[in-house]
Amino acid sequence: MKFNRPGLVFLLVFGWKLALFLVSTQPVPANDSFFYDGPVVNSVVNGGYFNPSLSAALPISGTEVFCAYPPLYQAVLWVWSSAFGVSAWAIMLFHLALLGLYMLILLAVFRQLLFPPWSANVAGAFLVLITFHDRPDSLAHVLGMLAVYAWVRSELVSNGANKERPAGLWNWLMAALVVLCLCTSLQIGAVYLLLIWMGTSANLILRRQRFPLPAHAAHNSRAGGVDPLRQNGPPSSVGGIS
Repeated sequence: MKFNRPGLVFLLVFGWKLALFLVSTQPVPANDSFFYDGPVVNSVVNGGYFNPSLSAALPISGTEVFCAYPPLYQAVLWVWSSAFGVSAWAIMLFHLALLGLYMLILLAVFRQLLFPPWSANVAGAFLVLITFHDRPDSLAHVLGMLAVYAWVRSELVSNGANKERPAGLWNWLMAALVVLCLCTSLQIGAVYLLLIWMGTSANLILRRQRFPLPAHAAHNSRAGGVDPLRQNGPPSSVGGIS
């Protein structure tokens, strides 16, 4: 096999992680999974969307409704757990599937940007450093990278490299994906939001392109609206989001 074959390292990394999972059921979920997955497990098993293990530290999230983190990850995990169960094996398979999806999207971004195969493979080697998959980060990175992919397609259309569909549609798709990423993890969503803003600003300055204000304003208003909710919203609905 040639090292310059696109996606070679991505395939090897994912194959190694899949083999590790099938042979030795690793990596085993750590303590974070009890915090983030607990309300989903309790909901599927007992019917209540709260995490009893948090009752002492976070009474609302532990006894009434889990509100200690944005809810999209738990919603997706609930759908998965309803179909495949709430065993540690099923949850680990969920995160492995998200990792594989993230790698495919990342590779698609590299191909859209016409990166040389060897450079994409070098970048893919860093995926080996991702050793634990037990947080909402797995889903947040998938949504964030999808937003980056939509942004790249928008820039290619604007530059005349791709006339497949209007750039505005890709901009709105990008904005929607950033909002979903923020609904999964505020921290990771903010990182992807900053990345897209930096790229858009660079194009605006260097290439004098038209700034897609409506789409950017949409996901910016979502990000800016979180703090007012934290301060003024009812504790039972948004309290504890961080």
